[in-house]
Amino acid sequence: MVKVNPFAETPEEKKELALHMHHNGHTWRDICREVRLSPSTLSKIIKSEAGYNEDSENQLAGKSKETKALALYDENKEPLEVRVCGKRISA
Repeated sequence: MVKVNPFAETPEEKKELALHMHHNGHTWRDICREVRLSPSTLSKIIKSEAGYNEDSENQLAGKSKETKALALYDENKEPLEVRVCGKRISA
């Protein structure tokens, strides 16, 4: 059995490998074991690849529905994408 040093890979190499495995249909559990990442780190990598901006979501937390709706209009969302009358505002 060959022993592999888990610290031999750089974070960039781990990110590339995780994304490659994700695009090839591997499960999160397999990716976390193989690349030696936590599920939360893998989630951040996949969300950053998809263009999800966590900072903008955190800035709107606790704001009124009207403020959230105006922020979505500023992002050039269509009126149907912005729901004010329901319990949720879609992003």
